[in-house]
Amino acid sequence: MVWAKTLLRYKLGNTIARGVALGVLYVLVALTLASVMAAWIAPSLDFEKVLSRLLLLFLAAGLVPMWKISGMDMAQIGLRPVDRSALWRGGLIGVLSLLPLVLFFVVVGFRVLDGRVDWMSLEFAVFVASALAGAILVGSFEETLFRGFLSNLLEKNVGVYAGIILSSLMYAAVHFLESDFTLTDPDWTSGYQVTWAAFGGLVPVGEIWDSFVALFLLGVLLCVIRREFGLWWCISLHASWVFGIRVLKELTIRDVVNPYAVWVGSYDNFVGLAAVVWLLFIFVCLALVNQVRNDGNRG
Repeated sequence: MVWAKTLLRYKLGNTIARGVALGVLYVLVALTLASVMAAWIAPSLDFEKVLSRLLLLFLAAGLVPMWKISGMDMAQIGLRPVDRSALWRGGLIGVLSLLPLVLFFVVVGFRVLDGRVDWMSLEFAVFVASALAGAILVGSFEETLFRGFLSNLLEKNVGVYAGIILSSLMYAAVHFLESDFTLTDPDWTSGYQVTWAAFGGLVPVGEIWDSFVALFLLGVLLCVIRREFGLWWCISLHASWVFGIRVLKELTIRDVVNPYAVWVGSYDNFVGLAAVVWLLFIFVCLALVNQVRNDGNRG
């Protein structure tokens, strides 16, 4: 039995090492392509902004080869079959799930309607359309990467609970990769300099712990939803949350001296302590529903 346990640990270690190496290679290739192209097309533009957009583009383009190399197909990722009902039902539920937080912010006066915004203008209509398109892209890419591929792969190799926790920690962490690094004459290596400096955004965890915890819990919730209902629910929910938050910020302004501002994190002025409490409430409700369902099955 000892040799079997040793062999199992060895194979598991090799699997994890291959996964890490593959992931590092995936990011390095995307970063190199983005850095070269950004230096070529953006000498007079905002290099970091162009770099981040191109990096997302190349990471998205590399997802299919990545999961093919890992031995996955679209069905295992969760993209087949397409669940069309999840697209509109998840979107509706996602928007509705934001309402308690939105109402809280409005009632306590942290968010106030911005009278300068013309709801009936063409400009606002264009904003809504672009916000919706952006939300769909963000939801599709992040859910396919983190829940469809990364969490799925980790759960199979290190266990369900460890996979969910690790992927959710990574999901939360990437939101805080920020940098004040400035470039005077960007070249093809500048992308590496900006990325290295961006890891400094993870240092002041004490300043953003509430937002970090909220995003971690959100990642866990989405992992649970993927396992129970499928990836399309995650995509539609995520897209609706991104869209709803962007529209809320466009329609309102925040009161920075409001006494309830402590309930909102500094990361995006939305995700914070209030979101943590709301997400914990959702987890409690899900646990109760699961308990009732199990009791019914036993009965």
